[in-house]
Amino acid sequence: LFHNYINNSKSIIVSSKDSYSTLIKKYKKKTNIYVLNFVPFVEFNKIKKFNYIKHKYKINSHYIYVPNQFWKHKNHLILIEAAKILRKKNFKFKFVLSGSSSNEETKKNYNIFSSKIEESNLGNFFINLGFIPYRDVINLIFHCDILINPSLFEGWSTTVEEAKLFDKKMILSDIKVHNDQAVKNTLFFNPFKPKELADKICVLSEKKLKKTKFKILKKSYIRQRDLFAKKYFEIIKKSM
Repeated sequence: LFHNYINNSKSIIVSSKDSYSTLIKKYKKKTNIYVLNFVPFVEFNKIKKFNYIKHKYKINSHYIYVPNQFWKHKNHLILIEAAKILRKKNFKFKFVLSGSSSNEETKKNYNIFSSKIEESNLGNFFINLGFIPYRDVINLIFHCDILINPSLFEGWSTTVEEAKLFDKKMILSDIKVHNDQAVKNTLFFNPFKPKELADKICVLSEKKLKKTKFKILKKSYIRQRDLFAKKYFEIIKKSM
């Protein structure tokens, strides 16, 4: 399918430098490839006060958010191993997860994940919300203490981009695309080493940030969307 797309396309747009290098290496395509880092569409008027999240999902104000669907490469199991380490340290934490487990593979992964939480007696440290409306995902990102993406592979992570728009603290797996995406207030960890993740959670939890005013976040977002649109339009003009 991808060979067909590539061989019959005048131009190709990829979302990251990592995708660009993979395309050249695997498909030998070297011309008319453009990197366009997308900026997600976020409706700032859908951001509500924390009470909305608190009452709807029974979540207290301090939580770590992991908004990944239950594909195997999303690496959820490392959270359990990190949680065991944090529990031994008497570190106060709560992982909030959301994401679909509706097909055969993701349901299987979710069942394995849930079983291991039960076996480890870690139920008090995890809240899984399942598939939830996108407006709630945005609110959970906006109000979380830390966003974690432990994934082994990403194209250009939407949730990382959303967290950046809100100036959130992040802990990300040390993969190429995350290094391209990440900005300030971000720590990286080896996605096969749960102790690294647990240590980074402790470190970043202690870091206090000055909260950016909502209107400044929105203004910055509008500017980024404008720049994204202009770059996309330039690519289209070059491709005509």
